[in-house]
Amino acid sequence: SDWAFRSAVLNIYDGRIVTRNTGSLPHPVVSKSVFDFTNTTLTDLELDARVDWESIPRQLDVFSFSGRLSDPDLFISGGQSQVVIKNDRFQVTDLEVEVGASSFSLTGFVGLPESASSTIYDVPFLLDLEPSRVSFYELRTLFPVLPLSGSALLSAHIQGPVSDLTVSWIRLEAPGARASMEGTVVGLPDSASF
Repeated sequence: SDWAFRSAVLNIYDGRIVTRNTGSLPHPVVSKSVFDFTNTTLTDLELDARVDWESIPRQLDVFSFSGRLSDPDLFISGGQSQVVIKNDRFQVTDLEVEVGASSFSLTGFVGLPESASSTIYDVPFLLDLEPSRVSFYELRTLFPVLPLSGSALLSAHIQGPVSDLTVSWIRLEAPGARASMEGTVVGLPDSASF
């Protein structure tokens, strides 16, 4: 009989992921919009998960994960989540992630490219961020372009593709201040029209 992958239990203890870029840096890294994820190390990686490839839809159940990013120095951990692979998308349900002093709770999906000529900017996605505690000091180590400091509660509903981004709403609440934004952004990544 033919071999077939059905399911697997994934347990990683004290793992390590290293990225090294020997070519030119991506534009977001050069423009300092994002940290250099192409030259960094994730250490102390731990993962407890299960893959079920036989069920319809296929799914990945994550029971826990954690690791330490070396540059910038941030501890990342998360609780239970599920990634369902159905039709043309990866659907994420109830992902809980802690990055240093920040804590995020989100759901959403990322679509698959529609053709071989599609870029990452053309891939449909939806992000629904529940009210989450954010330390902008720590987030600026990942996204140096962020103009905010301190901490706040952040929630958002954003969908795209990036090339035709729709921000249904973003809400930011800090002691003594509130901000809300909605709209569309057209033309990313090369230019932006609001």
